[in-house]
Amino acid sequence: RVWPTTPMKIVTLYNPILDKGGITVSYINIVNSLAENYPDTVFHLLVNETKITGMNPKINIEIINISNYQLVPQIHKMNWGKYLSSIGTTLGVFYYLKKYKPHYFVSFQGHLIVLLCKLMSRSSTVLIARENTVIGHSFRMFNSKFYKLRLKVKKFTYNHVNLVVTLTEAASKYSPDLLSLPKTKFTAIQNINSKPILEPYTGKKLEKLFSSSNPKIISVSRVSQEKGVDTILKAFSLLIKTHKAELIIVGQGSYVSSGKKLAKALGIYSHCHFIGWVQNPSQLISKSDVFVTAPIFEGFGNSIIEAMRSKTPVVSTDAPFGPSEILENGKNGILVPVGDDIKFSSAITYLLDNPSKSKELAKIAHKSLIRFDPKLIASKWGEVLGLNE
Repeated sequence: RVWPTTPMKIVTLYNPILDKGGITVSYINIVNSLAENYPDTVFHLLVNETKITGMNPKINIEIINISNYQLVPQIHKMNWGKYLSSIGTTLGVFYYLKKYKPHYFVSFQGHLIVLLCKLMSRSSTVLIARENTVIGHSFRMFNSKFYKLRLKVKKFTYNHVNLVVTLTEAASKYSPDLLSLPKTKFTAIQNINSKPILEPYTGKKLEKLFSSSNPKIISVSRVSQEKGVDTILKAFSLLIKTHKAELIIVGQGSYVSSGKKLAKALGIYSHCHFIGWVQNPSQLISKSDVFVTAPIFEGFGNSIIEAMRSKTPVVSTDAPFGPSEILENGKNGILVPVGDDIKFSSAITYLLDNPSKSKELAKIAHKSLIRFDPKLIASKWGEVLGLNE
């Protein structure tokens, strides 16, 4: 692998869609840590925003709104759907590359668009793609009809970028095999044990809920099919037969309505609290007895780390790939097979019935977070970006 030998001046971190999901959280954490550790490097944040919540103010961070380079007046007011948006984004990235010529460009989303822009602009920029999910599993679930075509597009993209950064060691081995690409194209850098600084959440309804003595089971994630909401609800319906508990589901997504319908069908709706997104779920997690997550597949699992930091014991499905690496194959949390609501319920029951064991597991988990220390992860990125020289 050959990198530029000239001193680093500009590193671009591109993330066109900023929301409350894991990609945005990791993006903000990485930027904050890189800017802190490498004050002599300028970091351009190429986004569709003029301000980013949770970004620590640093003189070496510059937020660049991609719409300033789209060259289509008032494009944000035109209602042509995602196609016009893609055209505008492509123009923005193309002209940004032509103007700034950054040494490194890290793409968190839209890798194909960025690659095409690099090829068209004949840029010598080193292009790094951040893979945030489990490629094959994601393609099969969300667009199975075009599975093979999407794999071909992904293979073309990753074959022409300089490096692909995955979130886990397992993904860095799985992806080249799936796409028939050299293993040297891939490296793993985990997410950071850190969260953006946000205002604490307060709500009278939740304050009343947490004032009761009933055990609290909490889940924090996007409420979508691949996050295994069904498994959590079915497991809770078994738990509620022996324990008077409350299930708190933090998050929004396409599966909220279906989740509520299932909770009603299972007869547990009165004990389930779908509260949407909150600004700072850490305090809710720390007040809960057990943190649960049941993904079918998971790129990493930021919420697991958040629970470990809050010293709340974790029950997770052993989904590819993140949970098992974070929980070290069950050493600091409980892993159960994907979709097995009976074993999932049993794991929660075990933690509730054995508070001393639960506390010890949470203590071990908290100590293990040293692996995701911001300085350590920033140093790994620094190695990839040539900043440690």
